[in-house]
Amino acid sequence: HTVAGSCRQLNDFSRLSCLGILPYQVQISEQGIIGDWQAFTDAQTVLVGLPFEKKMQPQHYVDLIKTTTDALKSMAHIKRVVMWSSTSVYPDDLEYAHDEIILNGHSERAKALLLAESLVLQLPQQPLVLRLAGLHGDDRNSRRFLESNGPLLFPAQPVNLIHRVDAASITSQCLSYFPIESGVYNVVCDEHPSRKTFYEMRAQRLGLSAPHFSNEGTPGKKIVSNTKIKEALGY
Repeated sequence: HTVAGSCRQLNDFSRLSCLGILPYQVQISEQGIIGDWQAFTDAQTVLVGLPFEKKMQPQHYVDLIKTTTDALKSMAHIKRVVMWSSTSVYPDDLEYAHDEIILNGHSERAKALLLAESLVLQLPQQPLVLRLAGLHGDDRNSRRFLESNGPLLFPAQPVNLIHRVDAASITSQCLSYFPIESGVYNVVCDEHPSRKTFYEMRAQRLGLSAPHFSNEGTPGKKIVSNTKIKEALGY
């Protein structure tokens, strides 16, 4: 398959090209889409992966998704739209987080994510929303995290993670396997070790000192279910 990808800066072209992706410069704002977005008019499937940056105002993120979905509505040739969302839509005190649970939004960012998801799910092109757990598998990020932080909070809290290779593989299958039903799917590992177990293991793998932990505060108990996506894809 030919894969086209958009980026905001021209200096990102080489990075996409090295991955075998045809790069196009596209800028999305509340006013519309600027750039070579018409290059995607021949696409059969589209992945919406707009980053919800920490400093971004929640409403701004929703506006960017709305601009995107408004453009996609007119592209009748597209067979499937997949959106990357996040398992952060589930509150930490929710013990069992499954895909079909009705959520009201426990924070402004969670409300924005849910609203953005709803805009995508209203599209006519067999939309899928993949709620990704925390990505891991990049040793550089793990090293920076373990070296730059003070004591880690909530050592007993379970982690909800997905290896980036698995996240990419599942996304690829969802883009190409049309029998999978439209809807929301959690993308998360089977295992949910405690934060203490996970980060001690990561530190040992990277040759770092064991991290320190603080027992202050109330740990979350959230465990995100992956049953639905596993049954749908046989993954």
